[in-house]
Amino acid sequence: MLLLSVCSLLSAQSLREAKIHIEPVTGSGGSEDNSYFFKQLEYEVVFQKYLLSRTRRTSDFILRGTTGPFTGHENMMAAELAVETTNTGTGAVPSRPIPPIRNTSGRQEYFSIDSGNSPVFIDTSGRDTRSSNTSNQPRQQIPNGEWFFLVELINRETDEVIGMQYIVYQTVDSAVGDLLPILVYNLLSGIPEIEEMEDWREQWIFVDFGFIWAPRINYSESGAINLLNLGVGVSLEFHFLKFLALNLGVQVVQETSGGESNRDLILEAPIALKFVFKPFSNIILQPYGGILFNYSLMNKTEPSMFSYFAGLELGFRTGSGIFIINPRYAIDVESSHIGSGMYIHRHMVQISLGYKIGFGGNSKQQLDY
Repeated sequence: MLLLSVCSLLSAQSLREAKIHIEPVTGSGGSEDNSYFFKQLEYEVVFQKYLLSRTRRTSDFILRGTTGPFTGHENMMAAELAVETTNTGTGAVPSRPIPPIRNTSGRQEYFSIDSGNSPVFIDTSGRDTRSSNTSNQPRQQIPNGEWFFLVELINRETDEVIGMQYIVYQTVDSAVGDLLPILVYNLLSGIPEIEEMEDWREQWIFVDFGFIWAPRINYSESGAINLLNLGVGVSLEFHFLKFLALNLGVQVVQETSGGESNRDLILEAPIALKFVFKPFSNIILQPYGGILFNYSLMNKTEPSMFSYFAGLELGFRTGSGIFIINPRYAIDVESSHIGSGMYIHRHMVQISLGYKIGFGGNSKQQLDY
């Protein structure tokens, strides 16, 4: 019980930095600008010690950048307000606008809202016009020569825009490079560490140790039942498939067949194939079968070299490991020689109580390539 109490203090939770996926930068800023900003975003995310995710599916948050002609800070603030309004569920576009909006084949309408002295146009088709592929387009000429680079931080699970930053520039130079770290820091500094509940069953290797009670039922001319056989054992379990595992073990068990004069210690080496079932979040169930190699350590008996066995292991989550109850039944392949010419055919019941610890679970890679 002391062992289980100590193990229960070990947390099955882990903290890690958030995984950030960076979408290709789009917009009319031109291929060179878009490529530059994309590479700098990647660099800054890694440099500021966040995890960079190759795919959207494996990320926690997304950085989405776009470039375009800068038409005034009021317009940018209005765009940010429109995003916030959309995220609250009210929507910047009324459900029944007057006149009605008609998007048909070859026709796309926009809804406008006033922001100071300038209108802001919102796409009513449901498509994000910033996602159009303009990476191969040259940078356009605009009258005032000013461009913006806008970055949104998006919650991948909810697709909600939770932050927005932008810079205004004329050419991509060292001043722009100095501003980008601040932009990324402002967006990501508020992201908390991700708390994960590690699935205690999703490991590559398990090591277990246990105490064994091993009654014997001996079939011979003077058959007997021996209830006082005890032992200890350790094993390695390799989960090469989610539903299948290979178990290799070593255990030492008392053998009292044939009386006190023939008391022996048997080295047993079980090899088993286990089927893995996870019916509930706190239980693992493993029916199994295999072959047992037997060897006498005191040379007082000659056990059958091989036995075959079947069992059912039941595991319960306890702290960072698994408390296991493991009943098993084994039968000798051949008769065993127990001194004075006595031969018996052993039927062996075994019940073990132990603890199992897993290693090599899903690793947190900095790059999910």
